[in-house]
Amino acid sequence: MSDQNTLQLMLSRRLGIRVQIEFPETMAPRLIIANLDRKAVLDDVSRYRSKYAGVPIIGLSLQHRNLEGVKLLLRPFKVDALISSVKSYLKTSAPALPAASASAALKQQLIRSARSTAICSEYPAKLTLGNTFVEMLYAAYIKSICEQKNVKVTYEKDGTKVDEYGFLESNQVVCKHQRSVIRSLSAVYKNTNSFSFRQEIHDDSSPVTEHDRNNGVVHDSEAFFWELISGCFRHELPAGLSLDTAVRLRRWPNCIGLRYPIRSVVMSSLLHQGAVSINDITSDTGLPPRVVTEFVATAYSLGYVRKESAEPVRTSPGIPDKSAPTASAVSSLVRRVARRLFGSKAA
Repeated sequence: MSDQNTLQLMLSRRLGIRVQIEFPETMAPRLIIANLDRKAVLDDVSRYRSKYAGVPIIGLSLQHRNLEGVKLLLRPFKVDALISSVKSYLKTSAPALPAASASAALKQQLIRSARSTAICSEYPAKLTLGNTFVEMLYAAYIKSICEQKNVKVTYEKDGTKVDEYGFLESNQVVCKHQRSVIRSLSAVYKNTNSFSFRQEIHDDSSPVTEHDRNNGVVHDSEAFFWELISGCFRHELPAGLSLDTAVRLRRWPNCIGLRYPIRSVVMSSLLHQGAVSINDITSDTGLPPRVVTEFVATAYSLGYVRKESAEPVRTSPGIPDKSAPTASAVSSLVRRVARRLFGSKAA
């Protein structure tokens, strides 16, 4: 067993605390015990002071060393002397982040990293909707996720602040608007000739959320952009998409986070079965054409569905395929399941 492992085991047993040889980035130590006999000892101590300012350091060494702010313990030393020094420091130092919290923080960091990779690989790098306002906000969102930074976008007119949006690396959007208003913003700010955008990037989320800390609303980014982009397709479709274009689901949206979860599940399930068009979905589900058009157009713009080279294959009315469930039957089943999951009020 190495000296490091022996020391780790001994301190853990005698003090009943968690002792780590390599400290995780997500935790702040209460005390550092450093080996001062290493060649790079000055660099080590400088790094500890820079990274963990104010955290006491106990140095173990075979020779006398005069390092400011370091409690020196000469080797060989008595175990009780080390235990006594550690106890005295632990009484006065601030408590460390609990191991459970550290694990949770590390887990969240890994989740954010994985989500960032997925979003940056699955979502389009930019939008081309003919709406500068939406395109600028989307660009800020992609930057915040892919670079894992917090981005604040300020919308100004004649030098006066009109609106602000904070895009957090945690995949959230902070703004002053309630969910019911977001869809209309794409129309309100569509003409951006007299407006200007200012973008700020921060490592910390505080400057990004400060403007809306008291009355701001926090939205999930996917739900926010789904609402915002839906407003662009009330009377038109994105380039390359028509009412008869065959499309197929590439990946499932987070239906429970969207405005109408049951409708979203029904339409997503039909798109998952095979290539269908907007007209097909409207016919199969009985949903209003505008609802289907907005959903498919938004899903297409965000990369949730893709165009199929072939037109949708439909069974001839005269030769029904009895081996496969009809789209209406699937739609009915999905509706019943979705109501169980989301409640009867969702539509």
